[in-house]
Amino acid sequence: MKKSLIALAALSTIAGSVAAQSSVTIYGRINPGYAMTESTTAAGIKTETFGYQANGWTSPRLGVNIVEDLGGGQQAVGVWETNIATEGASTGTVRQAFAGLKGGFGQVTVGN
Repeated sequence: MKKSLIALAALSTIAGSVAAQSSVTIYGRINPGYAMTESTTAAGIKTETFGYQANGWTSPRLGVNIVEDLGGGQQAVGVWETNIATEGASTGTVRQAFAGLKGGFGQVTVGN
């Protein structure tokens, strides 16, 4: 009986440490493509243009999503996401960056 209790206690300790995990997710999107546009001038002249469109229909981005389990139903959370400049020498801009705490009370974050 005593051995069973010791084994059960050891197993519950291992299970508890496995449940408290963290995750880091790196994600992104690049959407280049070609597009054809038609336009008509005030004089009624139609023009068609076919060419490379760096950003497609959505803006390219790269981000990191972090979740750290703190135990007791609480998690530390954080996100950093930036636009990616796919054309030219310009740099990307930060879309969102925040850190916070999540639990049974909801989620509280600070940042942009």
